[in-house]
Amino acid sequence: MIREKISLPAAELAPSPEDILRQQGVPLLSEVSGQALGCAEDARRQCLHFMKPQGILQSISHEDGTDLLTTEGVIHAEAPLPDIMARADHLALFAVTLGKEISRRIKILFTAGDYPLAAALDTAASLAADKAALAVSKVCAARIAGTSTENLVSSTSASEPAFLPYSPGYCGWEVTGQRALFATLEPAEIGLTLNESCIMEPLKSVSGIILGGSAAIHIFRPNFAFCTQCTSRECIMRMASVQTKGPAHD
Repeated sequence: MIREKISLPAAELAPSPEDILRQQGVPLLSEVSGQALGCAEDARRQCLHFMKPQGILQSISHEDGTDLLTTEGVIHAEAPLPDIMARADHLALFAVTLGKEISRRIKILFTAGDYPLAAALDTAASLAADKAALAVSKVCAARIAGTSTENLVSSTSASEPAFLPYSPGYCGWEVTGQRALFATLEPAEIGLTLNESCIMEPLKSVSGIILGGSAAIHIFRPNFAFCTQCTSRECIMRMASVQTKGPAHD
């Protein structure tokens, strides 16, 4: 694998109505769950209709990966990414996007005052974009292993190499790191650009670096100073997804 444009299956990326409600913090057994569930079901249908997911993968060397992080101010001094990268066997840059239409649809719904559906679709699209990042990681692993890409969003077993995506804006990698990433990956061929504030357009997109190796390289203790600013603690779920019982490293 050197560089590859990838079409992603929308049906595997669209979240379930229950996942949409859970992400919104709506209790599934509340008195309003019936109405809320209907809204979430509609959001899933519209997500399937309006999103056009695609991605791009590009293999890079350890030297190239290090260069991405050496620009002054883009990586926190105690960030786990440089250590994970140093121990990884495979590195690839990636970008995935759901396309312009779904963002346009969300804006139309908000403008029309259909706030419940607009919010539900916005949540659905964000979840789908995150799934797309995991799916393209699965493609990366399959290309290297020479296997199929069936069940793109399934988890990795402890006996297999673990491939996980890491993105600017998380775990001590500043969002300004997008500039070096985009300069190297050049994802304009899938319609993805970066504005002056380092925000991707279309908005429902994810970019970063995929690191593959033993599951243990991805395990760390999330007790860095910048962790206090994190509200999602997504790293804990990501580490659990590689299904390893190995100890965390400092």
